[in-house]
Amino acid sequence: MNKVDCVVEALEEKYDEGKSEGISQGERDKSEEIAVNLLREGVFSLGKIAEITGLPISEVEALNDSQL
Repeated sequence: MNKVDCVVEALEEKYDEGKSEGISQGERDKSEEIAVNLLREGVFSLGKIAEITGLPISEVEALNDSQL
């Protein structure tokens, strides 16, 4: 493999990593948005919101505290 091929391969790997991280961050942002909306409704317990969104209970609690 020559230098150009190595550089191209490295760039493709970094692109794929960045894309994957972006998708993960977008999913996390959406989960937080859903959690905030559920907290505002006041229907579900913090534990249930954590279960629904897949967020850790500590993060749901922090979101709840920031809504007060």
